[in-house]
Amino acid sequence: MTELVGLLWKATDVLHSNGAVTRDSAAGYVFRLLVLKFLSDVTDGPPTSGVPRFVVSTLARWSSLRSHASSGLGERVNDACAVLESANPLLRGLLTQADFSSIRLGDPLLADLIQTLSELPRLSGALLSDGRLGEISDGFLLRLAETSGRTGGEFYTPPSVALLLAELLELRAGMRLYDPVCGVGGFLVECARQVASRSAMSLPHAAASLVLHGQEKNAELWALCRMNLLLHGIVDARIELGNALWSPLMTEQGRLNEYDGILADPPWNLDSWGAERAGEDAFGRFNPVPPAHNANYAFVQHCLAGLAEGGRAALLLPRGVLFRGGVEEDIRRKLLEEDRFEAIIGLPGNLLYDVSIAPVVLVLRKGKPAGRHKRVLFIDASDAGVKKGRRRALSQENIGTIVKAFQGFGSDERQVRAVHLDEIAKLNWNLTVERYVKREDEREHLDLDEQLAALADAEQQRDEAARRMDAVISRLRRSSPSAS
Repeated sequence: MTELVGLLWKATDVLHSNGAVTRDSAAGYVFRLLVLKFLSDVTDGPPTSGVPRFVVSTLARWSSLRSHASSGLGERVNDACAVLESANPLLRGLLTQADFSSIRLGDPLLADLIQTLSELPRLSGALLSDGRLGEISDGFLLRLAETSGRTGGEFYTPPSVALLLAELLELRAGMRLYDPVCGVGGFLVECARQVASRSAMSLPHAAASLVLHGQEKNAELWALCRMNLLLHGIVDARIELGNALWSPLMTEQGRLNEYDGILADPPWNLDSWGAERAGEDAFGRFNPVPPAHNANYAFVQHCLAGLAEGGRAALLLPRGVLFRGGVEEDIRRKLLEEDRFEAIIGLPGNLLYDVSIAPVVLVLRKGKPAGRHKRVLFIDASDAGVKKGRRRALSQENIGTIVKAFQGFGSDERQVRAVHLDEIAKLNWNLTVERYVKREDEREHLDLDEQLAALADAEQQRDEAARRMDAVISRLRRSSPSAS
C-alpha cells in the first residue's frame, strides 16, 4: 500500500513541483482522475459485491483518455467528467468542479499526470472489496494532512483519534450515524470499518448496513468526501453541502433527523458562527445561545438536538469547554442538570495536525442507562500516546484501555473516576478532568490551557468594560454644556 500511496503522491508532485497549482489543489485533480480510472476499472471488470455498476461511455474510458493526444486533452477530460455526471446521478457535482483545461495546468502536464496514474493496478475486484483501495485513499489523505500543517486539521482527524471516537459509540449494524462537519469523511469510513471488523461483512456491505449521513460547508472538501467514500466502496452515504449550524440539511418534515450515534471534530473556537440569529432557530437548538465569538457549545447543542433516545455523541473539543464561565457555564450547568454528559476524556497534546494543545472528548447521551444516571465518568488519558515525529498517536493499547474504562464506568481513583453531579455542582459545574482524577504521584497541578483560557476571558471582559466606559464618557461629553 505504501508504494501505491507514493505513486499518488508522485502524481501530485507532477502538478505541484511545476508550480501549476498548490499541493491541496493538486490533490483535488489527482483524486478526480483516480475516480475516473476507478469507474473505468469497475465497469470493465467483474461485478464487485455491494458496488453498483456505473454507466461509462467510450468517451470517458480511462484507455481513451490515456491514448488521446496531449493537444486538447484538458477539454477531453472535462467532457468525460460531464458525461459521467450526466449518466450517473451518484456522481453529480463531484467531477466537474475542477477545470482540467485550465491554462495553469496545461495539456502536456495533464498527459504526464494521466500516464503516472496509469501505473496503478486495476482499481476493482479484490483491491476494492477487501478495503485495500480505501486504505490507499486513506494513506494519501493522511499524507496530505500531515504536509498541510495547520490546514490539515480542518479536513482530517488523525486515524487513532477517529478510531477512539468510533469505538466509544459501540457500533453495530443498523445504526444511524452522522457527522455534521465531515471533512473528507474519515469518521464515517471508520464507523463502517468497525462494523466490518466485527462481522464477516466486506467494507461495502458493512457500510450498506448503516445509515451514514454527513454535512460539510466547504465545496471542495464535500466533493473529496464523496470521492473518498466511493473509493472505499461506500455508495449509499448521504453527504450534503452546507453549514450545519446555519442551515442543517439532515431534516425530514421540518424536524431534525435523529441518530443513534454522532461523531464530530468541529472547528475550535469558531468566530462569527451566527449567534445573532440563533434565538430564531427553527429547531430550538441554542438555549441558552453560546457566545458570538465561540461556537464550541453551538456544535454541542446541535449534536444533542440530533440524538435519538439512547443515542450517543462523541465530540473532540478544546479543554476550555470544561471550565469557561459566563454563558458557557450556564450551558454546561443546564446540560449537566439534564444529565447529558456521560464521560469526559482528557487526551494528550500534539495529537492533532493544526494545534498542539491537548484536546478532550465529550461523550454525550440522550437517555443514560439507570446505572449511569446523575454521574459523569472522568478519564485521564493525558499520558497516553506514542511519539511519531513531532506528533503523538494513540496506540491500539491506549484505545483499548480508554474504551474498557468507559464501558466499565467504574473508578480506580488514579485515572478513572465516576463522579456524582452533587460533587460537580460544589465545584461550580467545572468539568476539568484533573479536579476529579488525582494521580498518586501528582503534586499541585497547574493546567496551562485552563490558565491561558481564563486569562483570555479576563482580558476580553476588561476590553468590553473599557468599551462601555468609553461609550459612557462619550455620551457625557455630548450632553455636557461645555461641549457645545
